[in-house]
Parts: sequence; C-alpha cells; structure tokens
Amino acid sequence: MRQVIQHASLFVRKVKVAPSVVIAHEIALGKGVIKMQIRRTEVKSFALSAGMQSITIPNAFIGQLLTRLITGMVSNTAFNGDFSKTPFNFKHYNLSYLCTIDGNHIPSKTFQPKFDNDNSYSRCYMNLFTDLSHYHKDQDINISFSEYKDGYTLFAVDLTPDLSSEAMHYSILRNGNLTIDIKISKALPETVNLLVYSEYRNTIEIDKNRSIFADF
Repeated sequence: MRQVIQHASLFVRKVKVAPSVVIAHEIALGKGVIKMQIRRTEVKSFALSAGMQSITIPNAFIGQLLTRLITGMVSNTAFNGDFSKTPFNFKHYNLSYLCTIDGNHIPSKTFQPKFDNDNSYSRCYMNLFTDLSHYHKDQDINISFSEYKDGYTLFAVDLTPDLSSEAMHYSILRNGNLTIDIKISKALPETVNLLVYSEYRNTIEIDKNRSIFADF
C-alpha cells in the first residue's frame, strides 16, 4: 500500500547566545581556527546475483580507511521498493564466510557461521556487542540470540588498530584499499543487495571568516 505524505514540519530550537560568549568566540577565532572532530558515515550497496556462492568485492573502499563497518544482506526487490516486503529484513542467506582484506584478514579469524540446525553463529552475534562497544556495559542491542538469524543478521567489524572505534581519543588516519570476501554455503535463491554501513573519523576546521575546511 502506497502512502502519500501530505504535510511535513521541521521544528528547530534556537539558542540566544550571551554577548560575552560571542565576543570570546571572536577572540579565539582571531588567534586560530576551530577544530572539531566528526564521525562521518556512508552506506554502500553491492548487488549479488542469484546463484552466486563465492563473492569477492575488490576495492570496496579506496582511500581513507574506515573505523568500523556493519554489513547485512537484503532482498533486491525489497531494496528497490517492493511494498510487499520490508527492506529491513536482513536474512543470513546461508552465509558461511565473511572477511575484509587490507593486506591482512580482518578479523584475523574470519567469520564462519553456520545457520543450519547447529546454530553455530554465536561469535558473529557476540561481535555485535564487542565491535559496537556494548560489551561489559549496561547497554543492549535489542536483538536476541534467536532473533539474530531471523531477519537481524548483521556483521560488525571494528577496523581501528586498538579496537576503539567508539572511544574519544583520535587515531591516525590510514589510507588503503578494502576488499570484502564472502562465501555462501547454498547458492543465493534471489538477487541480493549487500549493504555496508561505514564510519570514518574526520576533522573540520572553521576560521574567523566562517570558512569551513574538511580533511576528506
């Protein structure tokens, strides 16, 4: 069923800054630029044809290396707007091998889940906690172990050298090429879209003329 949005509103809160704060900002800008750390995000989609079992996506990311990625597979028809399907139904499609390569396998021990009766996918599920920085914290991901293989099959990988993609400290930017390697135990029954959500750490600078500069 198609829905038509007839009206939309955007409510924005305004802040009245004290004159003393404005003057202090101008003095600071006169001495140098303001540097602000940001977390930049990007989503890429790769179409995987029906019948495939071994997929290698070379140069999936070129240039600045990301700090974290989350991948999932969804039906191509749902991704392209079939209203009878949901684009948020991330099926496992019997994925049996997943790794990213930048000179070395990441993670060093590749994901090799089994979504058959053995339910041998606990490491992939646990990685959602560790690589999303929810492990040993009073935070949940709202996905149970049994739900993971039934529409919530997502794989998270922390690509920082010290596994600190969520930390406040700043790591040195690295450049390279990232390849994604996937194997399926049973041939894909339909065309599938592999969605890859990626995060980057970047810096923006603002000078006294309000000009904005970015390092990406």
